[in-house]
Amino acid sequence: MILATIDAAILSRIKADTGAGGLYESSAWSTTILAGGAWANTGVPPTSSAVLYPHLVYTMQCEAEHGFIDEGFLATITLDVRDQLQNGMGRVSAVLDRLFGNAVLQSGRIPTYGFHRHVLALATNTYGAVGGDCLAVLVGTSMDDEHIIHGTMVLETHYSALAANP
Repeated sequence: MILATIDAAILSRIKADTGAGGLYESSAWSTTILAGGAWANTGVPPTSSAVLYPHLVYTMQCEAEHGFIDEGFLATITLDVRDQLQNGMGRVSAVLDRLFGNAVLQSGRIPTYGFHRHVLALATNTYGAVGGDCLAVLVGTSMDDEHIIHGTMVLETHYSALAANP
């Protein structure tokens, strides 16, 4: 499996948003947009006893789409951002906007930031897997409790690796 490779590609894409107003503005977590940073569900949460808001946690799962001469997966990536209700929905919405990206504004529909229509760059992996575009299939908000607002974006992308001797 290539879960660690996909995980690294997700975090790399989040941290590539270094421009003005970006999630990782000037190569540091933006204090106004994503102060608490981002980590995978298998990663280590902030070491501080106080959780910083807003923050992002992402998870993924892969569903098999194998063929006779290839290995394939439909990867579902869930990006969850949480903030304190006292801040309203503004910061959650800003993070979701940055995660979605600006593909529709670009020629060729290739985003300069965000995930929608972006092809995750996979590092060299044991399968030689390559992927397709990430497509945002769900975006929404909810309440975790009376104090925390929760925004979610679900992305889907396909990965495959062709057998060495097809």
